[in-house]
Amino acid sequence: MQLLKLDYKVVLFVSASACLNSFAIAGEFQSLLIGGTVADPAAWEASPWIGNCSSTLIGDRVLLTAAHCVGNGSTKSFSIAGVQYAGRCTHHSNYATNSTADWALCHLTTAVEGILFEVIATEEEVQCAPRKEFLWTGFGCRVWGGGRDGEFRVGTVNAVSCPRGTSHDIVTSGTVALCSGDSGGGGFMEIGSLRRVVGVNSRSNTRDTSYVSNVYTNTFRSWAVSWANAKGLEICGIHESAKNCAP
Repeated sequence: MQLLKLDYKVVLFVSASACLNSFAIAGEFQSLLIGGTVADPAAWEASPWIGNCSSTLIGDRVLLTAAHCVGNGSTKSFSIAGVQYAGRCTHHSNYATNSTADWALCHLTTAVEGILFEVIATEEEVQCAPRKEFLWTGFGCRVWGGGRDGEFRVGTVNAVSCPRGTSHDIVTSGTVALCSGDSGGGGFMEIGSLRRVVGVNSRSNTRDTSYVSNVYTNTFRSWAVSWANAKGLEICGIHESAKNCAP
């Protein structure tokens, strides 16, 4: 979908734990979004905390997070409304040699019920460009090394560069930045009352600059299609027949 004459912002999910240093070591600190303000968690039900990182539900049995948050082939668990879920996670094959391909998809053993799932954006929807506004959100630190209080925070910041070549990063810089605990959260584009997933929180310089691995270009999307089709799963924004997707 071509977006013309629309004032829109890109929203990037942040959730708590794992690494974000100037290329920080995963899990070194657990702390809250730098420059963020507390948000309503009811508005972000599809963004569960998975024990050391954030994540985004993009289908009833599909969880998206950062590869550095989970072992390749390992299992991650989380709860929503008191119900426990778990799934085996798979790294993108490029992650071993390219840190900007920081993606993992987890196949849940049981379907999540009672919520709407987030929708993966298309490249035509995103139209990334410098100075585009992003909204970072999540459970990470407000000050590097600070403690995590469990609050979900949001804050806007502008892009300084977009994915190009073998770099899959959306890069933002300003008064809002990822902090330890924000890894794995989903990034979103907001168009009016709608939002679309554009990336996964990956890295930070611990002060003002954030790096998010995009999910709207072909490197991620083609892999996600193959992964989901092989398992008989559906992903919102990729499979038209996917159910309970957010508007």
